[in-house]
Amino acid sequence: MDSIYVIGDEYTVMAFRVLGVKGHVADRHMVSTVFEEVLATGDAGLIIVTAGIAENLSESISTVNTEKLKPVVIVIPGLDDTEGFGKSILSFVTEALGISVRGE
Repeated sequence: MDSIYVIGDEYTVMAFRVLGVKGHVADRHMVSTVFEEVLATGDAGLIIVTAGIAENLSESISTVNTEKLKPVVIVIPGLDDTEGFGKSILSFVTEALGISVRGE
């Protein structure tokens, strides 16, 4: 079964861990290494990255989302981000994939 991972600040990661999501705390300097480690696990179906550190991954995220079937990588607002809090997870997935995804 595919796993969900979150990479971001300690508070966002802690919140997702409460929900059973595997998490890795990272900052802008180490996010590329952590991202590659998560990809290397081979079991990631969804990787969630907070916006504050995702800037350094924009090319990698685009490559993963356009050239691989999985995982899907989405960028969400972190604790300090004010943009994007009105969006649903479905909206973030739709944006990441560039296609309309309908929920049931």
